[in-house]
Amino acid sequence: MNKRFVCRVAENGQILLPPEIHELLGFGQVECEVKGERVILKKTTPDYVFQWTPASDRDDHT
Repeated sequence: MNKRFVCRVAENGQILLPPEIHELLGFGQVECEVKGERVILKKTTPDYVFQWTPASDRDDHT
């Protein structure tokens, strides 16, 4: 899919994306690459996912 969108850059530097881009990329992290005068956003997934489960009902009664 190749489409062009006009986006606004807010005074604080945030790029305001149109709803169509939100639908494509979803929410969360995106990879951002700058090539010359172009900014490229790519949907990304983390390389590692850590899951921590706290121990319950431990028998450490000291």
